[in-house]
Amino acid sequence: MPPQAVTQQATATTVPPSASSTRGGRSSVAAAICVLGKKNNPIFLRCIEAYDEKRMYFESLVFCSMDIVDECIERKAHVHDRYLGFLCPIDEYQVFGYMTSTHIKFMVILFDENLVQESDLREFFRQAHNAYIAHMLNPFNPIDADQISSQRFITSIDNAVESCLEKPAPSQQGGSLPQSNATSSRRTVSTKTMTSPATHTSSQQPNKKIDALPRPGGGAISSSTVSPSTVPP
Repeated sequence: MPPQAVTQQATATTVPPSASSTRGGRSSVAAAICVLGKKNNPIFLRCIEAYDEKRMYFESLVFCSMDIVDECIERKAHVHDRYLGFLCPIDEYQVFGYMTSTHIKFMVILFDENLVQESDLREFFRQAHNAYIAHMLNPFNPIDADQISSQRFITSIDNAVESCLEKPAPSQQGGSLPQSNATSSRRTVSTKTMTSPATHTSSQQPNKKIDALPRPGGGAISSSTVSPSTVPP
């Protein structure tokens, strides 16, 4: 749904996005993090990807998934599980949710859900929830603020994303072996290719020294070194 089709306007704090989605050879699988208040009003939005034109689009994605969030809440009312799980796919993104006992909702918009485990998502939401609790327990932060702009809360969310939702970049996953490992691998393959089972068996048998062997017509072979392949049966 395009942003102009959303009837409720977003008032969330839109935090400037990260400079890059790839840091230290690791890439974030999350596109945005959003926190909704008790009345489904957005109070925090953190864009992970470094493009500003997607901010309103991400806000519209969150609003589009609110009906599904309410359905999940009703369906899991007897389960007492704060993790709402997968909510809906929108375009190339997937939306996952979490709700606290005070009906504060956390939303994560992912690029590809196949790159992250459910345990990682649960751990991220747990850390984000703890960051929100720490923010609310701070006496200098207003309790009923319309938006969260605390730098400490922003840093806590970034740390949770880094520890739970960042994976090795594609170039790090299927790249070439390190030089030492690649060389060792080549040596191993070369050694196995040079030594066939038949050659290996014969090479391990020591040459036998035979003093005398009977000739078919009489006499004997003088003392010499005879390989196992020339010894008569």
